[in-house]
Amino acid sequence: MCNNMASGSRARPLSEQICLKDLSKDKLPRTRSLHHSEKRTIYAKRNESLGAMDELLQCHLCLDRLVDPKMLPCQHTFCLECLRTLVGNQVDASFDCPSCKVTVQLTQPLENLPNNVYVMSILSIVESESSEVPLALTTKCVKCTTVTQSYHQCCVHCKLIFCMVCMSKHASELEQKFPGFLDQLKDSEERLLHKNEDLERRTVQLNESVRVGTESKIAELRRLEIKVLREIEELNTDAKDTSSMLREKIGELRVEIGSKPSNSNDSEKVKMYMHFHNEISQLLDEVSRFGETHAIFDANTFKLDEESEDVVDGNKYVGNALDSNVNLGLHYKRRVFQPKFIWTKCPKPAGIAISPWAQELVYIATTDSQEVFILNKATLKVVGRLTHEEMLCPWAVCFCEQRSEVFVSDKYGHCVHVFSSDNQYMRTILRKGNSLSEVMSPQGLAIDGKGRLIVCDSGNDRVLILDPETGEQLGAIGPIGNKTELSIPSDVAVSGSKIIIVDSGNNRVKIYGEDGEKLNEIGSMGVENGQFRGAEVVAVGPLGFIHVGDAGNRRIQIFDEDGNFVRSFIGTNPKTGKFKWVSGICVTPELDIIATDYRSKCLLIF
Repeated sequence: MCNNMASGSRARPLSEQICLKDLSKDKLPRTRSLHHSEKRTIYAKRNESLGAMDELLQCHLCLDRLVDPKMLPCQHTFCLECLRTLVGNQVDASFDCPSCKVTVQLTQPLENLPNNVYVMSILSIVESESSEVPLALTTKCVKCTTVTQSYHQCCVHCKLIFCMVCMSKHASELEQKFPGFLDQLKDSEERLLHKNEDLERRTVQLNESVRVGTESKIAELRRLEIKVLREIEELNTDAKDTSSMLREKIGELRVEIGSKPSNSNDSEKVKMYMHFHNEISQLLDEVSRFGETHAIFDANTFKLDEESEDVVDGNKYVGNALDSNVNLGLHYKRRVFQPKFIWTKCPKPAGIAISPWAQELVYIATTDSQEVFILNKATLKVVGRLTHEEMLCPWAVCFCEQRSEVFVSDKYGHCVHVFSSDNQYMRTILRKGNSLSEVMSPQGLAIDGKGRLIVCDSGNDRVLILDPETGEQLGAIGPIGNKTELSIPSDVAVSGSKIIIVDSGNNRVKIYGEDGEKLNEIGSMGVENGQFRGAEVVAVGPLGFIHVGDAGNRRIQIFDEDGNFVRSFIGTNPKTGKFKWVSGICVTPELDIIATDYRSKCLLIF
């Protein structure tokens, strides 16, 4: 029988050669030489080893075998996808390790975490070994249950043990299933055909949707075109009517002067002179103002606006920009906002402020480097840094000139760090558990005219007024009973006795008195002038003009001290041609506007 088996194996059909795995005699377990107790010992040790190995290779988040194992700083390892589900796609994220509960601070994408090379090597070994099915200590054919010491086969498809006779039958059965593969290929081809037809149908539908949408947009633009052209025609008609009226008035005065009585007495002559002088003066003034205001077309809003070289709201531009609100408004309207400098070395900058003791120094909160850069804006060189071992995410900077102190809000550290004017760390206020006024994610800062520290407590939807030395709460803006009228206040500025707050969650800029009473509010949700979509930061310039970083609309908007819209501009970015996310803003006494762009990692001076 054994000889027949051997001879049969020499002439084995191709299907058996594909399906069978030969095992030589020297690799077969010698079952008869093992006692039952020895078998149990082998099984026990094998199961114990496999149990320890499975635990080592198990992710404690998904409780499955590790895939793409990433190691945290605490040395615990998890699947990359499990960590992404836990943390999301945030780069600057803080979370507790699921195994040891140690707080982990991410400073890089999850993909950049180190691989656990040791675990990966074990995984490669286990996966390679798992492709080979080990033989049981007692080798039995699954068909006829014959116990064989030698001539037996393991099917690599079924992972089952067959004797040589049953293996031949099993291989033949598998070969008979080959036509089924053709059926499966045919079904796959038909499914692919149906999916291509569906794709073609969807493409046609998309093309039609684009065509209809385009025609709708064109129709809307045509409607706006007709409206604007009608307005232009009305302006032209009004101008012609005004010109005709002025000509008639000139003609009437000419006739009236030519027909004056010649025998008038001296008193009548003086009266006629005064009359003609007043009429002609008024006429000359009207003629001089005629045509000074020109209509301009804004392609972005598809609306007409007025542009005057020397007149704003009927007032002439006289002197320099800082002489009056009218002149400053005209200055901003006529100004071309192109950056004088672009500094592209800011690691994700947030708030900025100009030093009161050295106007050329700009303090920049850099969230990536966890410190505050001190930049000389004349030379574009970093001349100093504010840093402390407990500073996690500096977000905003303000100064108290009377105390010669610099205040830095720490968004993730939930506190405010205080430095001296010579960059030395002094103290930390609002530290959790160390103050009567605990804050959550503080952002904007300011010092008011009374020397009080004003903090945007964005996590608690309020703005706190504090003692700058102790952090003791002196007042609060926002809370009204159990509610608050602020939502994620992100920045604050002071103008005289006014406290100007960016209510970013409500897309408003709200103005309060120094005692917390609400005086005014600016804006609403939208993209039009005077509206916001992600208002982020605010700065007050000369004459109380308010500058708002409208981050979501990628622009800066300018309002006068009463909240009236003056101008907006999108700036210039070296990569995109405009802002990506305005994260900081300040205005110099010379009307230079300095802005930071968090997403483009740059600082621009206009």
